Amino acid sequence: MQDSEMDRRQYRRKRRIRNQVLAYLLLIILFILVVIPLFMALKKFSGYIKSNAERYPEVVSSNSSNESASENDGLPDTISSPETVSEDIAALQESLSEDDAVEEEPVDEDIRALIDSLSVEEKTAALFMVSPEALTGVDAATKAGDGTKSALEKYAVSGILYDEKNVLNKDQFKEMSLKTDEMYKELYSSDAPLRYLIRGIEDGDGLDALLKASGKDKSKSYKDLGGAEAADTYQDFLSRGSVLNEYDLDLLSAPSCEISDDGFSSDAETAAAFVASAVSGLSDQGVMSMLSVYPEEGDAEGAVFKAGVDKGAAFVFTGAGKVLNEAGEEEPAYISEQAVNTLKDGLGFKGVVITDDINKLSEESGISVGEAALRAVNAGADMIYVSGDLESVYTSMLAAVKDGAVTGERLDDCLVRIFTMKKKYM
Repeated sequence: MQDSEMDRRQYRRKRRIRNQVLAYLLLIILFILVVIPLFMALKKFSGYIKSNAERYPEVVSSNSSNESASENDGLPDTISSPETVSEDIAALQESLSEDDAVEEEPVDEDIRALIDSLSVEEKTAALFMVSPEALTGVDAATKAGDGTKSALEKYAVSGILYDEKNVLNKDQFKEMSLKTDEMYKELYSSDAPLRYLIRGIEDGDGLDALLKASGKDKSKSYKDLGGAEAADTYQDFLSRGSVLNEYDLDLLSAPSCEISDDGFSSDAETAAAFVASAVSGLSDQGVMSMLSVYPEEGDAEGAVFKAGVDKGAAFVFTGAGKVLNEAGEEEPAYISEQAVNTLKDGLGFKGVVITDDINKLSEESGISVGEAALRAVNAGADMIYVSGDLESVYTSMLAAVKDGAVTGERLDDCLVRIFTMKKKYM
């Protein structure tokens, strides 16, 4: 009897030990399944926050009189400059994540073959869109003759942008524009259709000169268009595109993304709807649009430019609005890698980033035109607009390409964007 009782006690003791062991094992399993994954998730999230902050540093504009206010509210103030960048642009960069980056698409085989066939001089010249005066060196170009042909032989530029001083009457302008196109085709496009010359005209006075030459009324102001419905703006820009088609032009330097009482609207969301309508109107006529000028003060979360980008804008002008670089120093947006990356990756722009008039920008920035063009391309600009001395900026850029200040890879990236856009509008 005593032996039996001892056996039972020993059995219960063993069972308690077994249960304790099982309980410990269960706790270990729960720890592995719950605590460790939770720790890893928190670690990953912390790394994501850190990388996101590094990827999109703040873009700011500030003036010295409001530094303390900027520190208190966590957002920068606007500074006085030829063009200013509002704190909304900084907020846009802060709101972006790595998921917003645009995946690079494979390069078209025809485009790659074309780029590989170009000389370094031809590649460099293809970075430029010019005024006819910059190309030929005359004060006001009104015809295309031997001087134009010689200039095109020397500089195989990608585009030419006319304005009101080039338009005397309908027949004169049409002959000049078409003759310039014929010269370019004879030189470069007979075996390479993608190497056509983009011919465009400035919005505003340039467009009004065309309208006058065609016996049409002056274009409506952005302010007047903004006072009506966005659908009316679509019809207006559809008509503008139709006028350009009469002259076989490819590009209108519009719409403006200005957020003010003189623009479509002083409200970003409202202005965005009108910009989208304007781009759609031009696109439906097969005309390239050019959004200007990036970045824009008051463009909350990039809404205005994003609206134009989503509707297929071909170009975006970059300007002199102040941003902060990685060293915390102010620099113009057109030479800011952060600003251009925000446009391309954050807003999903797949077209051509082109500088505003590089002659004007270099003067405002206090640097040489050659340095301004070099820094713009290395910051991510794909094309340079030149209204003044083309020879000087071309020579500087060619030297930069040859000595490696602009890498072959960066140069080819620019050309991929340019020719991809050209192919879209062939």
